[in-house]
Amino acid sequence: MSENSTIIIGHKNPDTDSICSALGYEALKRALGEDGVMAARAGNINPQTDFVLRYFSKDPPVYLSDVYPKVRDVMTRDIASATCKAPLCSVINSMGSKNVRFMPVTEDEKPIGLLSLSTLAEQLIVKTPTQTREVFTSIRNITEAIQGKTAYTESPDLEFNASVFVGAMTVESFRDVIGRSDPKGCIVIVGDREEIQRSAIEKNVRLLVITGGLDITPEMLRLAKQRGVSVVISPFDSATASWLTQLSSPVDHFCTSDFLRVSETDPLREFRSRTKEWMGVVTDAAGSLTGVIAPSDLLRSSGIRLILVDHNELSQAVDGASEVEITEVVDHHRLGNFHTSTPIRFVNEPVGSTSTLIAERFFKKGIKPERGIAGLLLSGIISDTLMLKSPTSTERDREMTDMLSKIAEIDPVSFSHELFRAGSGLSGKEPLDVIKSDFKAYELKGKRFGIGQVEVVGFGEFYGVRKSLEEGLCRLKEAEGYSLAGLLITDISYGNSLFLVAADSEVTSTLGYPATGKNLYELTGVLSRKKQVIPHIFNIFSKLYSS
Repeated sequence: MSENSTIIIGHKNPDTDSICSALGYEALKRALGEDGVMAARAGNINPQTDFVLRYFSKDPPVYLSDVYPKVRDVMTRDIASATCKAPLCSVINSMGSKNVRFMPVTEDEKPIGLLSLSTLAEQLIVKTPTQTREVFTSIRNITEAIQGKTAYTESPDLEFNASVFVGAMTVESFRDVIGRSDPKGCIVIVGDREEIQRSAIEKNVRLLVITGGLDITPEMLRLAKQRGVSVVISPFDSATASWLTQLSSPVDHFCTSDFLRVSETDPLREFRSRTKEWMGVVTDAAGSLTGVIAPSDLLRSSGIRLILVDHNELSQAVDGASEVEITEVVDHHRLGNFHTSTPIRFVNEPVGSTSTLIAERFFKKGIKPERGIAGLLLSGIISDTLMLKSPTSTERDREMTDMLSKIAEIDPVSFSHELFRAGSGLSGKEPLDVIKSDFKAYELKGKRFGIGQVEVVGFGEFYGVRKSLEEGLCRLKEAEGYSLAGLLITDISYGNSLFLVAADSEVTSTLGYPATGKNLYELTGVLSRKKQVIPHIFNIFSKLYSS
């Protein structure tokens, strides 16, 4: 899923109409010049839909388990970072020029710490008069920090601990102060006071820094080389050079390793629960630094937009739909229960199939769908209207069936026989796979129910697997907390259905359907779950749970 993508997606447990209308709408959007659109699905492809896709040589839409915004959708990618051995002063300069208060510190492109200006200030404050300014650094880092010129160096890349002394005192006082320290742990900063320079060299200090851009005399340089004392000349005054030397330490000595590390793929809602953290350092699958995320980033739009097809209820939508922007709905079912913060295009019309609505839009725009897309839309109409036998069928569905079949160059009646045979098998399948192949869940007054539908040619095969299907419904009812879980078995050859249910006692006692056995009801002339079953169940729930 790319940044600023628009995802066209149907309901969970998608049927043929849901898949075909999503693919058809993607094709129309692209034909109209819209970029960044992508058909997707929120569940597995059922056998009937698989047959359709293979028949017309179309790939299934990409599967999305959820559309929850991820850290990668809002994080800041263009960031400044510092390598762990970079001198602190150069990092501070970089933070200033980029106006940032925090900077990730990396080693081999992987974050190892986080540098904060506030914690840095705390570390650099000298708290007592007797406290020496200690530094862990190298001569090369010091030279870079003080913008120095090397007169002579020994082991410039060797890192060492040292105390910084400024030669702003008498020679006697200087000898006394420096005499208390290990000479190889001493950095002496001084101007043109040759007595101090000589004392430092004779003491064998690690480094002598001469400030003000002043040259060292040939005699003093010769002595320094003899004693193995490195000499660097800085253009800065002694006070500035002293401060910059403090800032020559590698930045990893000042950063904190106690920082929030998050992955690009972490759901954004998890970061929201940790907003007390002032910053998260973001890594990719390899652990490399890719960005940062701060509480202010949560105000950004994720850039993910949804177009819902063949449903308009959040309970049926892909997980995370409520946390992204829904821009459009194209559907033919009852109104659901979601709201949007801004106006959207909402098409909800009483036709037999969402594919009918998508096909109509093609022709209204003056665009002829190519054969494969016409075949998909035709399949969606045939599947949802049971080849125009369902009471949901309208003249609009018939008109689109006629137009699309001509473009697809197929006979809709004979094709429908193949389509329904492809999806009618019950034997050899897991009960829950059969139940969930076209299953829709609903909620009313805090009570939930769900009904699946499967088309068959005759009920003989159903009776052979009835027991396992009933057990599957019971498991589903308990797992999801449904007051009713049902499966509508529709015989497309005779236009009748059986209704197998697992339900609370108060629901079964008020169903009102003729029973042909325990938990099994005969629905003569019933083909449409949407128009002939769901309204009846809603009415029952409304009466039972009105208080």
